[in-house]
Amino acid sequence: MQKGISVNVLTRRIVKGSIAALSIVVAICLFIYLAFPQTILTIAASAQRKSAGMTRDIVRIGDWDIPYFHGGRANGENFPIVFVHGFGDTKHTFVHIGQRLSNEYEVYALDLPGFGETAIRPNEDYGPELYQRTLAGFLDKLQLTRVHLVGHSMGGAVAAVVAQDDPARVATLSLFAPAGVNGAEPSELEEIVAAGGENPLFYETREQFERLLGMAFNDPPEISSLAMRGLVSRGAQRNEVYREIFADLQGQRDQLQMERCVQLLDVPTLVVWGDEDRVVSVSAADRWKELNPAIEVNIIAGEGHAIVNQYPGKCAEWLRQHMQGFSHNVVSLE
Repeated sequence: MQKGISVNVLTRRIVKGSIAALSIVVAICLFIYLAFPQTILTIAASAQRKSAGMTRDIVRIGDWDIPYFHGGRANGENFPIVFVHGFGDTKHTFVHIGQRLSNEYEVYALDLPGFGETAIRPNEDYGPELYQRTLAGFLDKLQLTRVHLVGHSMGGAVAAVVAQDDPARVATLSLFAPAGVNGAEPSELEEIVAAGGENPLFYETREQFERLLGMAFNDPPEISSLAMRGLVSRGAQRNEVYREIFADLQGQRDQLQMERCVQLLDVPTLVVWGDEDRVVSVSAADRWKELNPAIEVNIIAGEGHAIVNQYPGKCAEWLRQHMQGFSHNVVSLE
């Protein structure tokens, strides 16, 4: 009988101890969630990157430390792919697309200065030349002598300039809703900015971030409260730098020079655009084609700006077809 009581007492103590330990763990997690919302986001992103078979590294380019992802397998028959993200975005955008191509290609995705995991540095010159030097320097430092370049939005303009400047280094160029060339009609974002309204690209609150999602996606994704807190926190932390970058890019933009760049592009180029893009006007697709008839332009019915985020499988297939030289008469996502 005495032995049975001892066992019960021991059991109760173990249960109480377990509950106390669990309570401490919950309290720590709650503290991290409330005090460091970006930590949860970083942990989740790291897990996703590792699941995709990619490693993370840093390369020094000029006076910037540039984090990048690297995955896939080197293949003597296929050149590596380098992904370049857009404004306010990060290298992580291309994890899912890269994963789908990694059995055939070596893949790289870098953070551009001011974005992702790069330093937050106010009062810098964030003009177009910084981003062009960064991408060219990235290829130099990693000794990537010939690549497939893929760019989205702002990253599309950067990739196009680098490809035109050094065509021998670029096997193919693939651009999703590229910035840099004006269309016949302004986008909704461009109209807001021209009218002096609140730029949707800048956000510090959940409401502002949801407005941006609604503008970038025709069908905005569901985001957990954990991820939402981290994303909003990241935007708030970089808000002032984002404003500087946007102002520098706009202030130093040379439309005629960019159009000349498109005219002189001498690499196989694919341009993909959603016909309901509210960020960068799809009417610019006609201008790209007019400037350089050799460019293949595909308009995706019923889609917005964030095609690379929303349809990684389709994007990977379009890229594969373009890089392998197949025809790509894509007109819808059906």
